Amino acid sequence: MNILSDFLTFPPLITMGTDALRLLLAFVLGVFIVNIYRWSHAGIPQKSFTDTLIIL
Repeated sequence: MNILSDFLTFPPLITMGTDALRLLLAFVLGVFIVNIYRWSHAGIPQKSFTDTLIIL
């Protein structure tokens, strides 16, 4: 029963600065992954796939 109560408790509050930093890092990592994908698939046109990676 203790596991269930631990699961249902709210996590500690996250500040707006922490959220903004996490979103920025996720965006930078996504751009980095897209650039590696574009470099490794230079001759194959799949623009929609790289756009999807950026959105994710």
